[in-house]
Amino acid sequence: MKKIFSAATVLFAMNSVSATDVATAVQSKTTKLAAKEQAAPTKGTAFFDSIYVLQASNEGKDLIKGIQKDVETFQSEFKQAQQSMVEAQESLNKQAKKLSAEALREKTEELAQKNKKSERDFAERQEQLRGLIEKKQVMLRQRQVGMISEELQKDGWSAILDKNTPGVYYVAKSLDKTEEALAKVNASYVSPAVKVAANTNAKSAVATVAETNKTPIAA
Repeated sequence: MKKIFSAATVLFAMNSVSATDVATAVQSKTTKLAAKEQAAPTKGTAFFDSIYVLQASNEGKDLIKGIQKDVETFQSEFKQAQQSMVEAQESLNKQAKKLSAEALREKTEELAQKNKKSERDFAERQEQLRGLIEKKQVMLRQRQVGMISEELQKDGWSAILDKNTPGVYYVAKSLDKTEEALAKVNASYVSPAVKVAANTNAKSAVATVAETNKTPIAA
């Protein structure tokens, strides 16, 4: 997937800031950055398996459950549509003897057109569902990779690579940070079920406090 970055151009007003001042400021900043990098020791190259993290993470599992539900709903609706077409054909077959040849031909063509339209509609929906599933997986994987990269940088790794990168054939266990990455991803995720429970508990607590603070009615 291609990423497009817009270039930012910085303009200096030379009448207020001299070229020497600009050069000095840039050099000072570069020196500070270099000193900061030297002060923070690096550990070399870290690797992690983004696909494994996607599939094994709590958020990834919730995503898979949602996908399975969407697929099952689609399959159920498709089967119902097929059953409806079968029943319509059976009904037409029962009426065949009572219909004229012309009427039977018209109803047969009408039923065939409905069947073709239904197939086209479900084919389009299937492609849309496949695209939506792929989009959700790609977005989650990208977000997880970004978070993992940031966390591993904080841990002092100077280079970070996905084990699924072409050309990576072997990774020593000491450099494989997949499990650490998975733990960091899971630690940052709160499932919808937990959020609902937390909101319910919070509302219950508020209601309890409100009930407790009610002024007793004098006898």
